[in-house]
Amino acid sequence: MNTKPNFSIFTLLVLLVVVSLTAAACAPSKPAPTPVVIKPTQIPAKPQPTVAPTRPQPTIAPTHPKPTATAIVAPTTVPATNGLPLGEAQFISDVSVTPSTFEWLSESGSDKPASGDRYLVVTFSIENTSKTADFSFDPSSLVILNPAGMASTMVSLKSLTNELTAQTLKPGAKLNGVIAYELPMTENKWSLELKGTNNQNLMWSNAG
Repeated sequence: MNTKPNFSIFTLLVLLVVVSLTAAACAPSKPAPTPVVIKPTQIPAKPQPTVAPTRPQPTIAPTHPKPTATAIVAPTTVPATNGLPLGEAQFISDVSVTPSTFEWLSESGSDKPASGDRYLVVTFSIENTSKTADFSFDPSSLVILNPAGMASTMVSLKSLTNELTAQTLKPGAKLNGVIAYELPMTENKWSLELKGTNNQNLMWSNAG
C-alpha cells in the first residue's frame, strides 16, 4: 500500500499564494511619494513709467495797463463876445431889459477919461412887467466884458443928467437912462452882461 502523501496541484497553488503574501508582507514598505508643490508663477508687474516732477510755473504778475498820459491843456479864454445884438430885449424874472444904443465920448463936460481911454455910454430901457412883485434895480450889475473876459464896471459922470441909479421898480414901472463905462481906445469889440441872481445872467454883444 502506497503511503506517500499525495500533493495535488491545488495544494501547490495555495502554498505559492501563501508564500507570496508572506514575502510581500515582510518586504520593507516604500515610502509614500513626496507631493510636488507647484508654486504659481508670478508675472512680473510692468514698471510704472516714472513721472517727472512738474516744475511749478512761475507766477506772472498781472500786467496793469499804464495810465494814458492826459495832456494838460491850459484853459482857453473864450472871448466874451457872445450874446444877443444890442437892441434886443431880454428878461430876468419879470423884468425886461433892453440896451438900445451906445456912443463913444472922448470926454463928457468936465469929466475926462485917463490917457488912452474913452467913455462908452449905453442907453437902456427897463420895464417891470410883474403885476405884484417889486424889482430892485442896481446899475452896477451891468458890466462890460472885453474879448478876454475882463470886466469894466460903470463910472459916474457929472455931465450926464439921465444916468441910471439904484432904485426899486414897482409892478408895471418903466425906466429909461444911460450908464457910462471907461474903456481903452483899442477896445472896439465888447459884450454887455447883466449879472442876475442864481446865475441868471443876460448878455448882449456889439461884436456882430
